[in-house]
Amino acid sequence: MKPVVLYNRSAGFVGVKVGERASIYPLNHTSDRVSNHQIATTSPIINEDNGVFETLNTIYVPLRIDTASAFKNIVKEASNAITPSRLSPLR
Repeated sequence: MKPVVLYNRSAGFVGVKVGERASIYPLNHTSDRVSNHQIATTSPIINEDNGVFETLNTIYVPLRIDTASAFKNIVKEASNAITPSRLSPLR
């Protein structure tokens, strides 16, 4: 199963075409080769439907700007709340 990556459709997004690469702002990409803090270029698109598109390895789903901002805040808060020093040992 391919991973699903959310992207901010408002941040530099100009549309996608099958056979071309897309420049998107990913929000939750898990690859160590991709930063979730800047524009990234995908591999060529093999399928597209209303902003949701698929590449060889990934499915990309757009988020509205307000949803994307809320998602980033949730991730930031979660990463601040969950640190090794705050985790209690299992008993």
